[in-house]
Amino acid sequence: MSFAYVSHMTSVPLYAELKNRSVRKYSVVVVSSMLIATVGYILVGCTGFMIYGYDVNPDIILSFPPTSIPMTVGRVFITLSICMSYPIVLFIGRGALQGTISDLTEGTRFSITPDNEKFRLVSIACWFVVTLLLGAFASGIGTIINIVGSFSALFMFTFPGCVLLKYSWDRRVYGHVVVAAFFIVLGFLIFMINIVDTVRG
Repeated sequence: MSFAYVSHMTSVPLYAELKNRSVRKYSVVVVSSMLIATVGYILVGCTGFMIYGYDVNPDIILSFPPTSIPMTVGRVFITLSICMSYPIVLFIGRGALQGTISDLTEGTRFSITPDNEKFRLVSIACWFVVTLLLGAFASGIGTIINIVGSFSALFMFTFPGCVLLKYSWDRRVYGHVVVAAFFIVLGFLIFMINIVDTVRG
């Protein structure tokens, strides 16, 4: 779950978009969507294994001949899916970047508000260029997934641990401080192990 690097980042904005939102209603949305995705992935994985056995390519699309019309259609749908999901991730990243810079520059003569249109356009352009360069020069998708997964471990464990630590400390619930410290350390450990493994190749 720590390497599901899109789901948990979009979780809060998706919850905010629900009509008549509640934890119970959101739980149904999360469980049903994960169930659909899991069944889909299992079907694709099993199909690839049944057709190609142990020789199946990790990128299952590459196992099929490039002249195959169904695979061409599949590639088009994958491209459309990525094009449609990119703005969602960009929106989350842009909001986090703008909020951070706004907090850091508050009270200075370089103060930038989160709704600054010029800053928004510059940050989007920089984000796009960086992701374009990563996509152009990365040796394979496995390297990118490992790096993104490493940072996702920080987001999945360390960030909630920090929030729980502040919440517990402010309310003097010291039993939860141990749990918070565990999550913070676990996130850093997963991050470091994965980064070292990626660098070693």
